[in-house]
Amino acid sequence: MISILLLNAIVLQPQSGQAQTPEPTLAQADAATEVSATARFVLLNRTMKVRDADNLPWIALRYGVDLSALLALNGLETETSIIALGQTLLLPATSDDLRIAAPNRTHTVQPGESLGLIAQANDLSVQELLAANRISDPNTIQPGQKVVIPRAVKAGKAVSVGPARSGFYYHNVRPGDTMSQLSQEYATTPQAIVRYNSLPDEQTIYSGLEVRIPYGPPVVKRRLPPTPQSATELIISITRQHCWVMQNATILYSWRCSTGQGQWATRVGTFPIKTKLEMAESSAYRLDMPFWLGLYDVGNYENGIHGLPVEWSTGEKLWDTLVGQPATFGCAMLLDEDAATLFALAYLGMPVHIVD
Repeated sequence: MISILLLNAIVLQPQSGQAQTPEPTLAQADAATEVSATARFVLLNRTMKVRDADNLPWIALRYGVDLSALLALNGLETETSIIALGQTLLLPATSDDLRIAAPNRTHTVQPGESLGLIAQANDLSVQELLAANRISDPNTIQPGQKVVIPRAVKAGKAVSVGPARSGFYYHNVRPGDTMSQLSQEYATTPQAIVRYNSLPDEQTIYSGLEVRIPYGPPVVKRRLPPTPQSATELIISITRQHCWVMQNATILYSWRCSTGQGQWATRVGTFPIKTKLEMAESSAYRLDMPFWLGLYDVGNYENGIHGLPVEWSTGEKLWDTLVGQPATFGCAMLLDEDAATLFALAYLGMPVHIVD
C-alpha cells in the first residue's frame, strides 16, 4: 500500500503550503514509470493545519490514519520530527481520496471543424475545452491547430492506504463547538460522545475539553464456541446508531441504522438470524417490513432487522428521514438499499452482535 502512496508523491506536485516530498529512489521511479504507462493516480488528499501543542502521533490518532503513512507522505523521518504551528500536512489517502484518471489527449483541428463539434464528439462542453486550452474566443481555432482533450475520471475506487482501522478520534473542543456539530463532523451521534467520555449530558461541553470520538466497528466481547467462527457477521451499535457487516474480520459494509428506545429499547446481546422473509407483516402496527431478518422474540412478536416500513392503508414508506437516530419499536432499521444488500448475503444462523 505504501508504494501507491509514494507514487502519488512522485507523480503530482504538492499544493502551495504543503510539505515537499523527498526525491524518489531509483526503485520508486521505476515503479512510477511502470504504473503511469497505463494509468495516472490523481491525489485528492485531505489536509490539516497543525494546531498548538500538536505532535505527529496525536495527529494520526485524531484523524484515524496510519502514523508511518502520515510520515512518508509528508517527507518526515520520525514521529518526533519538528512540525510548525499552522503548517499544512497531507493526510494519507483513502479509497475516496484516490481516483484513477485517463491521460489528456490532443486533437488536430480539421478543416470545417468548430470547437463546438469537437466538444460534442468528446462528450465535453465548450467551456471545458476553452478552459483546458486557455482559449477565450472559440472562433479563433484554425485547421491544423492542436487542441487538448481533458482527461475523464474513470469510475471505480482505488485501493485504500493501510488496513481498515477502528478506535477513537481525539478532539480538543474549540470556542463555539457544540455536541451536534461534532457529531456531524465526525459522523457519529451526541449519545456516543456522551457515552465514550462519561459526560453527564449533551450540554456538558466547553472550550479546551478533549473528547474521544469512536470510529469504525466496536470490539465485540465474545465467548467463542468450540466450532469455527463464522466468516460473516453483523455488528449494531445502539449508542452510535450505526452497523457494520464484517467478513473475515474486515469491514465489508458500514451503514447508518436506527434502533428502538425507552420501553421499545433494542435488546443487547448476540443473536443468530432465525427468520428470513422478503416481506414480513406487523399486524400490531399494520405495517409491512421489507427484507426481514428475525432475531429474538418479545412476547408473541419477533424483533429483527428490516428496511423502511410500508403502511398498509396508504402504501407509503415511513421513517426514511429518521435513519441514523432512535426511531423503531425495538427492531434495527436500514435504508432499503442497505437492507436489501444485507438480506442478500445473510443466512439463517448468521451472528448479529448488538452492543450498547
